[in-house]
Amino acid sequence: MSAIEEVAAAVRAIADRLPDQEIAIAVDALQDCHTVFAAVMEGSWAEEPALVSTWLASALHQLAEVTQLLAELRTRLNNLADNLAAPPAPANLAPAPPAPAPAPAPAAQRPFPVDREWGQRARARLPTRPNDKGPTLGIYVDEDGIEHPVRSGREEDGVDLALAKLMVEQGMVPAIMKNPGGATHVELKVAYRMRASNTQYAELAINNKIDREQYGCHELLPKVLLPGQTMVIHDTTGTHIYRGTPQP
Repeated sequence: MSAIEEVAAAVRAIADRLPDQEIAIAVDALQDCHTVFAAVMEGSWAEEPALVSTWLASALHQLAEVTQLLAELRTRLNNLADNLAAPPAPANLAPAPPAPAPAPAPAAQRPFPVDREWGQRARARLPTRPNDKGPTLGIYVDEDGIEHPVRSGREEDGVDLALAKLMVEQGMVPAIMKNPGGATHVELKVAYRMRASNTQYAELAINNKIDREQYGCHELLPKVLLPGQTMVIHDTTGTHIYRGTPQP
């Protein structure tokens, strides 16, 4: 066996060791857990069970994506092994044509695409709010493609308190509103996390509609977001895009 054939065999061995079956078993087990948990908690809109249900659904979705990635990786590894094992093509003695000149770079930066399909899939994984009551739950994906479950209400790390302070100090709400309710809303908390981490783009899916009351999310999102930041929200009414605007 030649050295190239040994490399091809090693690549095939790597493809054969991919844990496809183990992941498939995990997906089935997690699906059972999610189904049983949803049945047990049906009709409940307490915050903790709803959040656990969101985490289960998010984990199930990400495991399913891993299954697809492993299948694609197996195909690519086997294709690489086939190419390595194939006999070399005869040398072409003719000089290679000159490479075409690279196309000029566009003058303006291409905007981030809005992934409405992701929004629909993410919203389908969120529990419904019985009679439009209970906490708002959501999933947001950052620039690195990492998903994060979120919910309305207070935060252990104090993000809601820091956001409330910002809203008052920056004049986004009247000074008399020491604890603005919007600071506990999912949309504004995600926007504040973007502001604090200088994240330029994020998409959020929620099981509620955007608050359009005075000093609500619709009014304050462009103020909490910094100029250049974009936040896409998929709610029960559709897809909405918010961009940070300069503040006086």
